[in-house]
Amino acid sequence: MIPNLHPFISWLVPVSLSVGLLLFLSSCGCCGKGGSHPKDVPCKSVFEERLMSAGSRSYPVNITKTKGRVVILMHEANGQSPGTLWLAKKLGDAGCKVYVPRFFGGYGSNHGLCYTVALLFKPSWHLFSATDLGCIRAEMKMLTEVVAKENPGKKITVIGNCMTGSLPLELLQNEHVDTAIICQPALPFFACTSARKRSMGLPEDVIAKSLAILKNNPDKRLIHFNYLEDHVGLIERSQYLAGQTREAKITDRHQLFIGVGPGIGDCCRAPSKKALPQGAHPLITMTAKGHSTVTGAKGEDLEIFRQQLFEALRLTPTAR
Repeated sequence: MIPNLHPFISWLVPVSLSVGLLLFLSSCGCCGKGGSHPKDVPCKSVFEERLMSAGSRSYPVNITKTKGRVVILMHEANGQSPGTLWLAKKLGDAGCKVYVPRFFGGYGSNHGLCYTVALLFKPSWHLFSATDLGCIRAEMKMLTEVVAKENPGKKITVIGNCMTGSLPLELLQNEHVDTAIICQPALPFFACTSARKRSMGLPEDVIAKSLAILKNNPDKRLIHFNYLEDHVGLIERSQYLAGQTREAKITDRHQLFIGVGPGIGDCCRAPSKKALPQGAHPLITMTAKGHSTVTGAKGEDLEIFRQQLFEALRLTPTAR
């Protein structure tokens, strides 16, 4: 019987992980439930679409036909969603040239549970590693270099969401990237220990190097969005990063915006035992328990997060 045990376990492990992910992500806003991604998408004519090299592979990238600040906008677990594409259009209308790489799925896709389970079998993504998000790290470095070469002399803003949320932190090391925006970093999944709850899915030396570069380059900035009680993009990660920037004495270049739920009286208070990261700016939101922020927050929260994003980038949003 022992010889038959190994094949059985090999089959059981991915199935168990898949079931666990389905349960774990079932309330995740970026995966459908609890999100407010519109069903419609911007007309494809808004973008130019072409393959762009990311080293060993190429990805289709939708690029706004606009000029100005260069932005790389990475999507969530649900794919290149309507919310992501509408945000790209709004950024374009406000004076940006936006690149939206499509890592999986199709134009306007919104199927987080299916895609996330499929990524269990792809070596590019390490969904459970506390120290290495996978080959996607190197691929995004290469793609950022390609974007920089297409836009000589321009600085780049990088925005990550959910499973791509931590990637901008490492990309801050690129000389062309002056603004890294972290939105609800979700990896590693299944953060069952204190260390995993704080983990950004990157090696400690990489984080240290990025923060050192942030400290030594006054033109660089780090911006961070999250919900206080996000069960996927844990607030402990925001607390950890706030602590690191405080230690390095660069809190002036790390802006945190946290949705804390409804205000009570004249003060902003969340019905939560979670601690607001020191130095964070609380946002009065409908709930403290959301996940997706600037791309797919629910109801009025979407506009609250987006308005703060545009203010942080010193952009004036236009009507849809």
